[in-house]
Amino acid sequence: MLLFIWGSNMIRELVLEEKDLKCFKRIIRKNKKNNDLRILFKYNGKLYDKPDRKLEEYNKYLEVIEVFNIKDRRERISYIYDYLCNYFDEDMRKNNYCEFENGTCIANRLGYSVHDKNGCCYIIKKGLCKYLTDKGCSNPNPSCKIYMCAYLNNVKKVPNYDTKKIFLTSCLFSFREHEFFKRHYFITKREYIDKYLEKIKV
Repeated sequence: MLLFIWGSNMIRELVLEEKDLKCFKRIIRKNKKNNDLRILFKYNGKLYDKPDRKLEEYNKYLEVIEVFNIKDRRERISYIYDYLCNYFDEDMRKNNYCEFENGTCIANRLGYSVHDKNGCCYIIKKGLCKYLTDKGCSNPNPSCKIYMCAYLNNVKKVPNYDTKKIFLTSCLFSFREHEFFKRHYFITKREYIDKYLEKIKV
């Protein structure tokens, strides 16, 4: 692990090597609030700051490094928001937990939900989410995607998603950030990020 300081504005670069990865999370958490620090990964004499097809086994670390180096808070949380939505969507496509057929999920078809179509996209006492269309959700939201219905939890034994178990967010999130991402359903990305910036202080 090497530290370099560049220019009059004292921008620092921390260069990690393979041997440093055993304490990677600790390094990230310790420096998370340091806006003057960039992190790079050195492998075979070359420096990397984002995932690379040639470094498949190290890309989970490079994903974190790429986000760590985004110093604008709105831009960083926007990236994580999209990352989580894509992560959950890909896992859903792969595992087909909800068993959707013709607009109905397994819980709809078996009568375990409060309505008979469109999955669990509804608000108690308010009805279907306003962002739900005939083609699915028009407003991807990570909190909505984290949630699994009671049928999946209790019958199929599918737990809710947990951001503590996702490598990127396990490195970058505090306890309050993990909790925030579990609890802000049915709002737009802009509203979500505005609430995050208001409630989660540096």
